[in-house]
Amino acid sequence: MVVIIARLAWVQLVVGPDLSAAAQEQRTVEVVDAARRGAILDRNGAQLAFTMEARSITVHPKSLRKLLDERHQRWPEDFGTFEERTQQIATELPKLLGVKDLDEDKANDKRRRQSTEAPEELSVQERPAGISSSEILKKLRDSESTYQVLVRNVDPDKAQKVVDKFSELVSERQDIRQYPNGATGANIIGKIGMDGVGQFGFEASRDARLQGINGGKTIDIAQNGVAIPGSTRNVHPAVDGTTYELTLDLDMQYFVQQQLNQAKANSGAKNASAVVLDAKTGEVLAMAQADTANPNRDIGKEVDAGRTIGNSAVSNPFEPGSVAKIITAAAAIEDGVTKPDEVLQVPGSIEMSGVTVRDAWEHGTEGFTTTGVFGKSSNVGTLMLAQRLGQDASRRCSTFSGWGSRRILSSPASRRGSCHSGHSGPAERSRTCRSGRAWL
Repeated sequence: MVVIIARLAWVQLVVGPDLSAAAQEQRTVEVVDAARRGAILDRNGAQLAFTMEARSITVHPKSLRKLLDERHQRWPEDFGTFEERTQQIATELPKLLGVKDLDEDKANDKRRRQSTEAPEELSVQERPAGISSSEILKKLRDSESTYQVLVRNVDPDKAQKVVDKFSELVSERQDIRQYPNGATGANIIGKIGMDGVGQFGFEASRDARLQGINGGKTIDIAQNGVAIPGSTRNVHPAVDGTTYELTLDLDMQYFVQQQLNQAKANSGAKNASAVVLDAKTGEVLAMAQADTANPNRDIGKEVDAGRTIGNSAVSNPFEPGSVAKIITAAAAIEDGVTKPDEVLQVPGSIEMSGVTVRDAWEHGTEGFTTTGVFGKSSNVGTLMLAQRLGQDASRRCSTFSGWGSRRILSSPASRRGSCHSGHSGPAERSRTCRSGRAWL
């Protein structure tokens, strides 16, 4: 009796607190309430990217045999052996989900199943069209594995029917990121990875705000796996991610992108890109490039096929060409060296630092207004006004316009443009600028 009392005292007073803490740790579970990722919309509210809730059907194969053997021993009429039960699951799962059994298709058609890519128009990640019962059976009987995903992208209602019939399976929440317009605007929107983190584009640059903040709670689980009533605590709700409305116009983006694809194919150009701005506000209505990857497909395969995940309009600096004439026009009028209706006598060519510069068309000396000089994109007329303006004013205006600077607000892949000053003669200096475009 003395020994028993001593033992009881030792358990309660010495190791009791440690055993109690260990038991608490074993039955305590942190349940995560995942936040929904914010949507990305165009200027009219059309969806560019959104999250669709689905389910994954999963199983723990390593503990499955022991569980099914115990059930068979207790209720042999309701539960078959491990082999019978796993075969039943593999056979009935396609029917419960309302999809084809790919193994039956192969047997009936006497041909191997070939996967085909969805056409560009079918540009969302769809529910599974079929599953292989033999692959399901193999996963169920993989006794070395602690976790297997049997089916992904399952409708929540169908997933519930599966776990209601086969309680040994688990229905886990799975958020599917959808890009309903395929490659249209993908150079701006980007894509998230399997871990739900943005890989490139807007999905990457605004990842933290798009993700939101997960919620959760703490509960205690009984030995049978059921939550203990009244044990819920530390509850904090999820905060869904921010939804962004871009300045893009989806219809315009689609049109410009299609035109670029056609122009690149017709011209044999290495690449093609275009930006459409609202002249009054500076908002970007479209920013497109040829051969943009479809984010709903395997990005690795898309890149191998020659498609790109970048955004060349902001990542590839280029010499702006006649676009620079707009800077000269603005500077000349701003500094008062000319007026829009002044008539200039513009010759067919002009000598500039030992170089003869001509217009794109042959002509003698003609009268052009300042407006006409830039309307016809006259090289000679532009240089005449640049001489009036002077070097310092030209440099000041080009710098003010942002050339040679990085002005990107939302593109992590952007590159800074560059301006090079160089002597072209004893009295003249020139500036060659490569533009780094920006988008808002």
